Amino acid sequence: MIGGSIWRITSAVGEDVVYAVDYNHRKELHLNSTALSNLFSRPALMIADADSGQPQFAQKTHGPKLLDAIMLALRNDGSILMPVDTAGRVLEVMLLLEKHWAVNRLSYPLALLSPVAYNTLEFAKSQLEWMNEQVAKEFESSRDKDNPFSMRYVKLCHTREELGRLPQGPKLVLATLPSLQAGMARDLFLEWAADPKNLILFTQQAEAGSLGAKLQAHSLKGPSPLTLQLPISKRVPLEGAELVAYQEQKRKEEMGAVPGPARQSSDAKLVEPLPTRHSSGSIAKLTRRLTSMSEGHSMELDTANQLAAVPQSDALIDGFTVPEGAAAMFPFEDENDDLQWDEYGAALRPDEFQLKATSRTGGQLADDEDEDMDDAPVQLEAPSKIVTTNTTVNVRARIACFDCQGRSDARSIREILVKVAPQQLILLHGLPQATAALQSYCQQELSSIHSKVQVAQPLEVVDMSLQTPTYQALLARELLSSVRLRAMGDYKLGWLKGVARPPSQQEALIEIVSAAAAEASGSSQGGVFIGDVRLSEVRKALSEAGITAEWYGGMLVCSGPVTIKVGTQDGQVQLEGALCDDYFRIRDVVYGQYHVC
Repeated sequence: MIGGSIWRITSAVGEDVVYAVDYNHRKELHLNSTALSNLFSRPALMIADADSGQPQFAQKTHGPKLLDAIMLALRNDGSILMPVDTAGRVLEVMLLLEKHWAVNRLSYPLALLSPVAYNTLEFAKSQLEWMNEQVAKEFESSRDKDNPFSMRYVKLCHTREELGRLPQGPKLVLATLPSLQAGMARDLFLEWAADPKNLILFTQQAEAGSLGAKLQAHSLKGPSPLTLQLPISKRVPLEGAELVAYQEQKRKEEMGAVPGPARQSSDAKLVEPLPTRHSSGSIAKLTRRLTSMSEGHSMELDTANQLAAVPQSDALIDGFTVPEGAAAMFPFEDENDDLQWDEYGAALRPDEFQLKATSRTGGQLADDEDEDMDDAPVQLEAPSKIVTTNTTVNVRARIACFDCQGRSDARSIREILVKVAPQQLILLHGLPQATAALQSYCQQELSSIHSKVQVAQPLEVVDMSLQTPTYQALLARELLSSVRLRAMGDYKLGWLKGVARPPSQQEALIEIVSAAAAEASGSSQGGVFIGDVRLSEVRKALSEAGITAEWYGGMLVCSGPVTIKVGTQDGQVQLEGALCDDYFRIRDVVYGQYHVC
């Protein structure tokens, strides 16, 4: 799982429906930022996420503060357990830690403990085109450079035994799962929780009701002891009466649990010969020799009665007479069996072409030893059961939470939604208080454009039908040729001078009056400025036009003097200054940044 996705559904009439949850406006080490406000403007419907994280993740970021907490615990001879997911946000955390370990040349063991640790990194190595542009460019520019996910300091461990081979002492272990309900992270928590030097560090929100969620909620209270009653499950082998009962049950399953006479009758039905068909040849005189490789004896079938006693399939052999003493099949003779020399006259020795079996340690095996390995019985897993016991765990280790979830914070979510300004907005997820606050803010900011804001509860049916009527119009070629169109994103915009009338019952399309009829009705044309212009772009355009512009107090001061600023209420670019030649030159440059219809 790399990054996320934003869905854009366009209806037949060109109205956009945007589904955007779990997005991040910040650029990360392996992911680009989500420019949601630049992708969409005034969609018909937007379904957004109101979840900005739990309170314990609200004030902490995953930058230097996270690394400082890690180094403090390691220097105090404490080990760090970081519960992470199997694939996803763990990639960002590993890149951050790998870079920190490489820059500071740390010797503390850094490990990823997961049954799929190798598969996670191998998959990430093949998905660079979906990651940060800088990561892909650095890898493409230098073919000699290793893949960013070819970790040098992060050691991959798939079992607890592999983790135990690391050097003793303080270490940082990324283990699965974040909820601590199961997995290797839970095992390490039970082992490290009692040491006050250790640190349990969460980088993402755990599932509600899980052990991880309880620890994250306890972190809000500060450093204080915590006692938990946790069930611990272990697999133990069967012994005594349980083992005897298990073996008896397996024996009955193998025997089919059928009484003796009934099973004999069923066996007789299984070996009942199928109906045979006879050919026109002398197949009754066939002599068939069956040779047993183990005991070396043969059996001859010379009569028709003996042949009938052998189960035969429904087959028909016709068209030829089997010679006496031959098998009932076409013989296969390998022409290479009698070769003694190759094409160049060299003597062939069959022993030279035989592959010699090797043992697991690399040594050669003798023929008898190889045969013993082939005939060795398969080692079956010993029967076992799961035993669950309740254990008291005294949590004395420190608990810390840092936001590495890759989501936008609450303040950024408000600004993004107001800038996108959808006609209808539906909020999902999130805590009740945070969702209500976001709904109130959006209703207040979007009231001027009559946007509708709703909060969808679980299993609630929400009416998302558009209240604005939409019409389709058919323009004549001569009318369309008189319109000057300008490209704006995926659309072309132009100023159409005419009068539109609602469709009648007889006609399904809007009636568009020609330009001459519109002039007779007294309609007038006005200018429309389309686009979002930034002052930095205006300053660059002024510099190209030979006009000096400097920043002062959040606005541009040009020659003249003429000032350019952005209005605090409507966000539009405003020009102030005396009417002179410089003013009109600057105005023309600013107008050039818009699409004017």
